[in-house]
Amino acid sequence: MKAAICERKMLLASNAVTGDNQLEIFSEFKHKIEITHGASVDAANGDEGSATVENGIGYVIFYDGEYYHGELMDGKLHGKGTYTYADGDVYNGEWKDDIKHGKGTYTYADGAVDDGEWKDGIIHGKGKHTFVSGAVYDGEWKDGIGLKGKYYHTDGSVYDGEFKEEQRYGKGKYTYVSGDVYNGEWNDDIKHGKGTYAYADGAVYDGEWKDDMQHGKGKHTYANGAVYDGEIKYGITHGKGKYVFANGNVYDGEWKDGNKHGKGKMIYANDDWDIDWAWRWWQNTLSDGGVQDGMWEDDEFIGPIVPSLVC
Repeated sequence: MKAAICERKMLLASNAVTGDNQLEIFSEFKHKIEITHGASVDAANGDEGSATVENGIGYVIFYDGEYYHGELMDGKLHGKGTYTYADGDVYNGEWKDDIKHGKGTYTYADGAVDDGEWKDGIIHGKGKHTFVSGAVYDGEWKDGIGLKGKYYHTDGSVYDGEFKEEQRYGKGKYTYVSGDVYNGEWNDDIKHGKGTYAYADGAVYDGEWKDDMQHGKGKHTYANGAVYDGEIKYGITHGKGKYVFANGNVYDGEWKDGNKHGKGKMIYANDDWDIDWAWRWWQNTLSDGGVQDGMWEDDEFIGPIVPSLVC
């Protein structure tokens, strides 16, 4: 943050003074001198090389080589003006009592730019920051920190939502360059909470997220029309859930690491089930045709659950 301007001692305030060495000439001023466009300098106190700019429009040069050109009131930077810092940064905009306040543009020496509203020397309100990389944040600011707005990445992806400490946090929509779109909750720059991810191929996941992955309860509609609705563990079907296959088959039961595992019931469409004749005969003796109801292991049907006889 730049040092407060009001704490610096002015060397020169004039756009009317001429000479090869204005600083030396300025030390000879002993009276109030009217400046072009109405600004004035008061050096009556006789302090060598110092003065107080009063009112109007003029130049102000500071001991560290920084300078200001613009409106002045009661010896302070006030109104519209341009301030050039020693490191090459430039602020062009509105001032109030020596402080950036109002609308203005701050251009950094490295090429970054802040353009928007300022309050008490800090960007505050609506504004846009253009990064050196070419990325852009355009939205709301509070005390120099972005709170809610759009962030345009250099790869073409766009985030539109809430921020906290310069990270995606809260609710927001992220449109990827691939065409995928996530709309939901964020925490520390990653998807976390509830949200909907729409893939470019037409697939959609709607549910819970943890650490940037699908985790918890959710519904995944695949591009081929298949649908899974149930529990998910870090992007994989795990727990209890119902899967409706694209061909109409339905499995409702337990899952482990992406496979049917545990208790579950598979209903085949049009009696379409891939088991040999012996299995088919045994299964049909214990349950309805086209149904496998029982225990599963690693995506394979083990057999029906036969109730034990209690003597």
